[in-house]
Amino acid sequence: MEIAEHGRRQAAQLQQDLETLQHEVAVADHLVKALGTGGVRKNLLGNRLSAFTNHLNSLLAACTEGRYQLIWQNDFTPLVTRDGHALPMKLLSKSEQLRVGIAVQAAIAKTTGLNFLAVDEVDMLDQDNRDLLTGTLLEVLDGPVRPGAAVLHRGRCATPKPGPPP
Repeated sequence: MEIAEHGRRQAAQLQQDLETLQHEVAVADHLVKALGTGGVRKNLLGNRLSAFTNHLNSLLAACTEGRYQLIWQNDFTPLVTRDGHALPMKLLSKSEQLRVGIAVQAAIAKTTGLNFLAVDEVDMLDQDNRDLLTGTLLEVLDGPVRPGAAVLHRGRCATPKPGPPP
């Protein structure tokens, strides 16, 4: 009799433990869905990322004659589409990576109001692409050159003529 009672108490305790664990698993599943790649993070970041991406893509289009666009995968990994074909950044040529990187920097600079870019190795581009990039950047960072601005090229420093004060 005592053994049967002990068995019933153990069974009742195991059933209670099972119900507790099932509840904890349900809560954990809910948190994974809410905080995972398709949940709150995606909604919060996705809403803010949309305007930035639109601005970035207008820059990419301007400095690549409309051939490039940036898209985000569900985990927010960027892909660059070139003439409609999506590629990860690491598969782009060095000059393509440079142009995409400059467009990302310019979009960040414009979005944050910083209006500052540090660009290196532009001389890897041919003259037509350099002219296209330069024109795009001048349009993006519209406004006068701020006092203290300098352009560095091959170890030489040139200080642009400042425009009227902001």
